[in-house]
Amino acid sequence: MTSFERSSKATEQSPPLKTKEAYVALAVEIAGSSENFTFEGLSAEGLTALKHEEVAIPNYTDYAAPVDEIIARMQSEGIKVVLGRDPQNVFILPASSNDVERDSFRPNHLDAKTITNPKLRALVVGSHNWKSLT
Repeated sequence: MTSFERSSKATEQSPPLKTKEAYVALAVEIAGSSENFTFEGLSAEGLTALKHEEVAIPNYTDYAAPVDEIIARMQSEGIKVVLGRDPQNVFILPASSNDVERDSFRPNHLDAKTITNPKLRALVVGSHNWKSLT
């Protein structure tokens, strides 16, 4: 892919999600497609929150993989979108993982500004704006 192709992809727009129903429908669509995406990074706030949890929760690694390990796997494997039992619960995992409990981040941990796929970007922005969705 040339830099021009990447650049034009980055400017593609998805309409902003306005309802929680639209957010869930998009999450179901993306998760159901089994598509893998390039991991394009965490937001500074997302990384800070994850690192804080890693330190603040006693025995963190008994419950979840170390944050840096998950990031390294996402960088090498790519990512996928997975739904929890309740489809409002959306998780981002390394592409080869199915372990939501140990290997997942939430969409709002990702940096929406760096995501080139318009549907994934809309999902991440919707996750950031969850409280304002109707």
